[in-house]
Amino acid sequence: MKKLTIGKLAELTGVTSDTLRYYEKMGLIQHTSRSPAGYRLYDFSMVRVIRFIRGAKTLNFSLRDIKRLLSYSISN
Repeated sequence: MKKLTIGKLAELTGVTSDTLRYYEKMGLIQHTSRSPAGYRLYDFSMVRVIRFIRGAKTLNFSLRDIKRLLSYSISN
C-alpha cells in the first residue's frame, strides 16, 4: 500500500502540516513509519480520518470529543 508524506497528506486533506503534527501530538492520528530520510509516512486511510476530523470540527465537536468518536470507530 502506498504511503503518504505529511506534505502530501496535508495537500489531500486541506490542512497544514503543522495541524497534522498537532493532531498526532493529541493522539488523533498516528504515522505508520518513517522514510529512510526520517519523514513521517501515513497510510492512505488517514485521508478519511482527517476529513472526518475536519467535518466534526465544523459541527463544533471538540478535539477531545473527536478523539472519543474515533476510538469508538476503531473499537467496533
